[in-house]
Amino acid sequence: MVSNCINCGSPIEKGKEKCPYCGTTYDASGFSSKINKSIGEITIDGKSYKVYLADFETKKIFREACRDKNGNMVLNNNDSFKRIFKLIEV
Repeated sequence: MVSNCINCGSPIEKGKEKCPYCGTTYDASGFSSKINKSIGEITIDGKSYKVYLADFETKKIFREACRDKNGNMVLNNNDSFKRIFKLIEV
């Protein structure tokens, strides 16, 4: 599957642990969060931040073209949802 850096959008380079452009680590296992009633804590790469959930948006994504694990273009036959969270550090 072809993916991009979650921070700057550059293509992920195999065999590297960090993005060569912005330095973001490719390993997302250091990510965790706890949000209770719009206030919580998010941990990224061992650093914790107190956050406030300012906005939440759900968009229905209709059938669209995407890439499979081999990088081939395929048509996604299932409608799905995209959830966007806006977090503000407090």
